[in-house]
Amino acid sequence: MLTKTQLTFAADMLHLAYNYFINHEYNNYAIAATPVNIAFVQSMIKAGDYPDDALKLSEGGQIIYVMDWEIMIYCRDLLRQAAEEAKE
Repeated sequence: MLTKTQLTFAADMLHLAYNYFINHEYNNYAIAATPVNIAFVQSMIKAGDYPDDALKLSEGGQIIYVMDWEIMIYCRDLLRQAAEEAKE
């Protein structure tokens, strides 16, 4: 289990990475469309600014396309929430 400090540092590092990656020309990140990954991306979409967006799948439906910075922000927020609940 990570401490409050470790969770906070990890969240801060993801925020720095987000600031770096959001300005890149190519931000697509492709992950396998497994049930676990689909659930993760659906949770991320619901928590985001556009909760009614649909999954962006490849033609065969085997790959999910997401923006790398969206994952960073979502994970950053999860880490910040965990840090608030964590003990030192």
